[in-house]
Amino acid sequence: MCYPSSVKLFACPLLIVLASCHFLLIAQDNASNGQPASFDSVEEIVSGWSSNQHLWVKGRLRVNDSQLNDLEAWLNKNAPNWTIVLLQNAKDQSWESQRGMSAVEFALGKGLSNQTDFGKLQDPRTNEQNGAVFILFLEERKFSYFGSDAFDKRALGEDQWIGKLDRPAISAMRNGGRIVDAVKDTVSSIEKSLTKKLEQEEKKKKNAEIQRQRAIEEAKQLPSLLETSIREASYRASKIKAETPSANGPITKPDTANWLANTKAVAEFAAANEVAKALELGKSTSDAITAFHDRITRWEKSRSTFDVVEKRIQAFPKLPEVPSLLGQLAKAEEGLRSARSNHASGEPLYEAQLEECESALENAAAELVNWQRHQDELEHERKVKDLRNKILIGVAVLLLLIALAFANRATRPHHEQALKLFRRRRRNLRGKFDLLFELMDKAGMIVGPDSQLSSRGFAGTTLSLARKGIREIDELFIMSAATDLSLIHI
Repeated sequence: MCYPSSVKLFACPLLIVLASCHFLLIAQDNASNGQPASFDSVEEIVSGWSSNQHLWVKGRLRVNDSQLNDLEAWLNKNAPNWTIVLLQNAKDQSWESQRGMSAVEFALGKGLSNQTDFGKLQDPRTNEQNGAVFILFLEERKFSYFGSDAFDKRALGEDQWIGKLDRPAISAMRNGGRIVDAVKDTVSSIEKSLTKKLEQEEKKKKNAEIQRQRAIEEAKQLPSLLETSIREASYRASKIKAETPSANGPITKPDTANWLANTKAVAEFAAANEVAKALELGKSTSDAITAFHDRITRWEKSRSTFDVVEKRIQAFPKLPEVPSLLGQLAKAEEGLRSARSNHASGEPLYEAQLEECESALENAAAELVNWQRHQDELEHERKVKDLRNKILIGVAVLLLLIALAFANRATRPHHEQALKLFRRRRRNLRGKFDLLFELMDKAGMIVGPDSQLSSRGFAGTTLSLARKGIREIDELFIMSAATDLSLIHI
């Protein structure tokens, strides 16, 4: 049949409108029957999108109708906020100026939110937009994903897709090309992550509320606690004043007026439910009161400290040869005297003075250690010197003995020759001694003893010669006896 050109111009838009209406009716019918919707152009998804239709398919996907029907039913039950689009390929797809996969991604990523009620899908737990889109390009071997605010705010948006959220889909496709599992695993993984994050948020909210209630209760109790602490501080200060009348310093003067004014302000903040201000002022006031209590406690404990420090000073030896030690000890003594005086007056300055005293004692101990170390070094040097001298003497003696040994060795032939001569002389003398003894015997027989010479007729020259002969024989006898004794000991 032929149509005029004007009829043709009218017929073409009319056919497009009729086709779109027909597809929309088919999509709505499929949605009401819980079946996947088939499409040729991505524009059909945008124009025919419905919150009851979750699965859109195009081309040959190697998945039978029963599996697709089950997937649509699963989505309707477990992921009603998801739109799943499965394509064999995107070769003939277009959207505005985009072509191919980009056309599909732009249409579903922007077109659904802008031109349909897709943006009205909300998570009942947060009332945030929770619409999500998953696209599978089978031949192009690619996945795409878009998530609404509920996902984006919790690091589950499209910026987390590649390398993170896409892992379940990649795993399913690599292990047998399981398209249905790729959809289910991806949706389940993201939804579980969202649920976990929402539970964590809810837990934080509950904890925050618990903390808030505790803070309110704490703020209400603060004035009473502060008043009790102020009374205790005043009592302790008055007790010190009574025990030590000279203590007129800050230790006995609590800032009661200021603390009470702050306590009143804390009560007013708590009554006005200004918890943060009440807690802040209450904490600063409590810290000031606590610091005052701590100061009094240190003051009381310091009473026994002075005697201990004094004993430590006295325990140091007073060494005139170490003036630096004496200087530190003098500094410690002066610091101790000043600390005692300020402590008795209730002046906190005593603490710094005690610290200076401790520092001086530490320096004194260091000086003493250095002096003792120096003394030890001197003693060590003395011992080394003595040992060196002993070694030198020993070496000298050893050298002398060696020299004597060599000298003895050198004179041994002369010594042996002298011994031989001595022995020969001794034998000769032995013969001479025998003759001397015979001469003595003959003299005794012929002359007799000296006492009998006169009676035996010796007189004059004969008597004189006889006595001289007897005397010389006696001298020879004495000399021979001495010589014989010497020969025996040699």
